[in-house]
Amino acid sequence: MKLSKHQKVIIEKIINGDVFDLQSYLQVFDKCHIEKYDMVALRKSFDESEKGKEYKVIKEGYSIFTPTTTQTTFGLPLTSNLPRLNIPENEYELKTASFIPAAPTKKYKYEDTEYELDFCTGVSIISNFDEVIDFLTLWSYLKQEALILEVNKPIDTADIGLFFESVSSQPLTAEPEINMEIDGKPIEWSNICDVLLEAPRRFAHQYSDKTWVINEEHLLMCKDFLGKKLFAQVL
Repeated sequence: MKLSKHQKVIIEKIINGDVFDLQSYLQVFDKCHIEKYDMVALRKSFDESEKGKEYKVIKEGYSIFTPTTTQTTFGLPLTSNLPRLNIPENEYELKTASFIPAAPTKKYKYEDTEYELDFCTGVSIISNFDEVIDFLTLWSYLKQEALILEVNKPIDTADIGLFFESVSSQPLTAEPEINMEIDGKPIEWSNICDVLLEAPRRFAHQYSDKTWVINEEHLLMCKDFLGKKLFAQVL
């Protein structure tokens, strides 16, 4: 195999111990980048969406529900809470929604282990998968020629994070309505009572126009190289 200039440099890094697996190769040669939520931009989207809107929120010590006692078919008392249709002004106050700079983590199960990635703090992902193929081709050649030694190592969250990629996502920009049913027919909470238990809490990811998903095809192509650490043997 005729080695390119870049492949020769990779071999030098393997010899001195700087490159010993896929993750270290990507880091040493700057082949990955950090993906994370832009909290400043998402906060701006939140402000533009809310525009200072105020919500009626029940004051402490009051309730939006009225306890109602009914009878079950067995004649036993059953207490349920029903929304009050009219709440006096002195029992509620006006509050704005709050922005929560947080988002659900991304979970992915690989070989019976679940990995959890946090795109609020940031995840390092592959920038160009074609360059990964070049490295794996060299790895396979060195292994075939018995020029490297492989040992097993644990697969960590950062290894799995490499295979995530961003995709377009429709911003939610609002929380779903609390729905109830009367006589089997769904009705919206706002049609029953316009006073809330607490002011809305909007999470950052609700305003994002992208999310991240695993590229399972790329992960499968690297299956034989994950959980492996290589060492120069007779290079």
